[in-house]
Amino acid sequence: MAQLADKKPSFPRLTGQDSVDVAIVGGGYTGLWAAHFAKKLEPSLSVAVFEAEQVGYGASGRNGGWLSAMPPGNRATFARAGGGLEASRALQQEFVAGVDAVLDILEAEGIDADQHKGGALVAAHTRAGLGRLVTRRDAELKYGLTDDEVHLLDRDEFQSRINISTVHGGLFYKHCARIHPAKLVYGLADTLTSMGVRIYESSRVDRVEGKTLTLADGRVTAAKTFICTEGYSGQLLGRRSLIPVNSSMIVTKPLPKEAWQQIGWDGPQCLNDSAHTFIYSQRTSDGRIAMGAVVSPIASGPALGEPVRPPSPPST
Repeated sequence: MAQLADKKPSFPRLTGQDSVDVAIVGGGYTGLWAAHFAKKLEPSLSVAVFEAEQVGYGASGRNGGWLSAMPPGNRATFARAGGGLEASRALQQEFVAGVDAVLDILEAEGIDADQHKGGALVAAHTRAGLGRLVTRRDAELKYGLTDDEVHLLDRDEFQSRINISTVHGGLFYKHCARIHPAKLVYGLADTLTSMGVRIYESSRVDRVEGKTLTLADGRVTAAKTFICTEGYSGQLLGRRSLIPVNSSMIVTKPLPKEAWQQIGWDGPQCLNDSAHTFIYSQRTSDGRIAMGAVVSPIASGPALGEPVRPPSPPST
């Protein structure tokens, strides 16, 4: 993100009074996409986004850059919650459709987020890990993916895509694209302003009471309010049963052509593995490897009603 400082759009702080048809609290992906679809569905609506820090400040601007059809959570739990197996399969297909839908919007709006649909590879470094992936693929087929959408790869097939010496095989998911998360945030925010959406930064909403939003230096009246603050919702929505999880990333310097030949990573596939600790990585458009892992839950956070500030992006 630090390298994009000159490209980051800047938005004013709300002071005084305002009135809108739709107020959106939160300037991450959820809020920005909500604003986009609200204006697309009804262009006459007045829409405003209120962000406590800067657009993309939280996980939206600081993630692994996977635009993926892999649903979070346990699909068997989804099925038991209501609708059964067919509802869970339908949900999976919505995730599949969502990948291409986002890419189509980026193309139509002229947003350059380094997007490239190259799929995702999941490596098994042990025989036990490969066994887990075989079971996982069976579950993928049960819950809505097709043979064309998730392939089981043997060792040679996997190494022809990324030459991992210890790999026993793996999976290939068709519906996954690499993106640059901050570029997507900034491009979407610029698009929204061109559509007439007002965006306010450093404009934390302290309370939502009926049609009134109260901020430190202003007040907003809105016919409809969307609270799109995800893990930062504690102050507005109260205590929830969530566990904030810390995920850290590192990125290499741009690697020379010779290094990529040695690694054998020729395409833009995203990559993770079958280990019990979740990791994720991608080959960036400027020839780096960006990788991260879920490290541990954090002791307190927004789910408990306490504000959490992620670390500032590094300057190098």
